[in-house]
Amino acid sequence: MELYLNGVNFTGKIPESFNHQTSLLDLVMSSSNISGHILKPLWNLTNIEVLDLHNNHLEGPISQFLRFGKLREFSLRNNNFDVQLEYLPFNRSWTQLETLDFSSNFLTGPIPSDVSGLQNLQSLSLSSNHLNGTIPSWIFSLPSLFDLDFSDNHFSGKIQEFKSQTLFSISVKQNQFEGPILKSFLN
Repeated sequence: MELYLNGVNFTGKIPESFNHQTSLLDLVMSSSNISGHILKPLWNLTNIEVLDLHNNHLEGPISQFLRFGKLREFSLRNNNFDVQLEYLPFNRSWTQLETLDFSSNFLTGPIPSDVSGLQNLQSLSLSSNHLNGTIPSWIFSLPSLFDLDFSDNHFSGKIQEFKSQTLFSISVKQNQFEGPILKSFLN
């Protein structure tokens, strides 16, 4: 079952009725004016594959979403999440994940090493947060990664040369990188 509620003005929390939608595979509630912590109305959605809650006023721990082991697409873009990204054990749960968009939140810390376990990841967007540290070289060798957006953060240091047959789009603007433009970017 798929449920698309884009632009529905809920004004408040996610309705308790979602607690009974255990067969739901796709849930899109973008721009729906939902707010607060995401609690039990979603926790029984154990079969969910697409979860898009972007452009709302949600907050709280992202770690609760790790219970959704079948996720392929996941977007929390443009909300109020303010956790340290480094403490999320990505590779234990989201092994099927293809698209991850946590951009435009208030996430802090470095990129977790567990992201390297997301072998099916095609699109990763962490732009417009407060992430820092360096971009690990293994990020460019994820076998399916097609699109990468780390723009508008606090990353620093040098970006290592990389060889990727799949990367098509890379955005790292508005950070504090140093060094010459890499040949990798020109290929």
